[in-house]
Amino acid sequence: MSIHAHAKLSPSTANRWLHCTASVGFVEKLRAEGRISEDKGSVFANEGTEAHSWAAKALEHLDAGLEFDWSKIPDQIMAAHIRAYYDLVVSKITGDGQLLIEQRLPLFYSLKDGGTADAIVLTDNCLFIIDLKYGQGVSVDAKDNNQLAIYAESFIRQHKLRERAPSQFDVRCIIFQPRSREREPIREWATSFGEIDKFATRAEAIAHQINKQDDDRVKRVEFAPSDKACRFCPAKALCTAHAYQTVGDVSTEFGDVLAGVADQPATQDASTLCDESVARIAKVAIDGSFVKWINSVAEYALAQRLEGNLAGHGLKAVHSNARRQWTDEEAAAKLLRGKLSIEDVQPRAMVSPSQAEKLLKGVETSSRFENLLAKLITKPVGEPKLALADDPREEIKKLSASSEFSDVANPAGDDLL
Repeated sequence: MSIHAHAKLSPSTANRWLHCTASVGFVEKLRAEGRISEDKGSVFANEGTEAHSWAAKALEHLDAGLEFDWSKIPDQIMAAHIRAYYDLVVSKITGDGQLLIEQRLPLFYSLKDGGTADAIVLTDNCLFIIDLKYGQGVSVDAKDNNQLAIYAESFIRQHKLRERAPSQFDVRCIIFQPRSREREPIREWATSFGEIDKFATRAEAIAHQINKQDDDRVKRVEFAPSDKACRFCPAKALCTAHAYQTVGDVSTEFGDVLAGVADQPATQDASTLCDESVARIAKVAIDGSFVKWINSVAEYALAQRLEGNLAGHGLKAVHSNARRQWTDEEAAAKLLRGKLSIEDVQPRAMVSPSQAEKLLKGVETSSRFENLLAKLITKPVGEPKLALADDPREEIKKLSASSEFSDVANPAGDDLL
């Protein structure tokens, strides 16, 4: 789960640095310049951290021979997912198998740095590396998973398993992602010492290349943008290599879809896109890489405007339009039920303020009723969004700490086999 916070070549970012070797120094440079910030986390990251914490506690009880009280987990859905993960780990502990929880591993390519594996089970004939992925957005593959391969090789070297393990020994890398929308929750990569060793040899060489750029004998790092490498790169909004690759892919895919259109007189009737053109454009939309790139640049621009930067470039940050909400839904429902039927007020869920106003048309109400209803309605400030400079909405002013808070009152041994 957790990774060394400051490891330059961390297991969790291996998809990036193993492929795009120049990205490591590029990200460090932009952070040093203050152009991109350190990851401050998110609601989803916090949720994942909580799930991993409960999972570790449950497995610690197992390791101590104690029963875990599942009712302690306040979120019942999370509890069910953690219980399934717990059962998966238990199923791998056979014979004299040993369980290691939140195992800290010195990285084989950089021993001063470390990573933490969620669960490792070591039996007489198999090493299981089990990783809990609580996120539901991006589906994570187990096969050829760089992060888990790093954990496996780091553990193998730390405990000299190649010298001590029997000839018939398996390595199983398992992803457990219970909330994945696209895949089965359990994905397994059955591999071997030999395959992990091949991966480690390549990873070690790449790590050496990245770390020894001051040595003229070492091959220069290069940018190598791809969907897998760029997906979580914090510098993708500013990277010209990523921009050229994304735009180039779209241009190649479109081909001659719009060939000759620019030469048509403006007064000519528009021609109709053929089925092939429609399909090719749709594929670009479905793939989403072009739109994701444009959105990542726009998100960066929004963050910059909120900081007071990018002035004079025809952009400003404004609040998006937000719908009115009830300040007290229960009180609003009680008041409305005096004038409307319960089916109108709460058909399946509470009606919105706009829906209530439509339903009240033609219904006789008093000024007192109108005043009470108005007090139950609020319109929150919309989320920041980017707009053109001539947008009629007021620009968001950069907030200082004083203005924003002005209204607030005062290690494992060698006996593992």
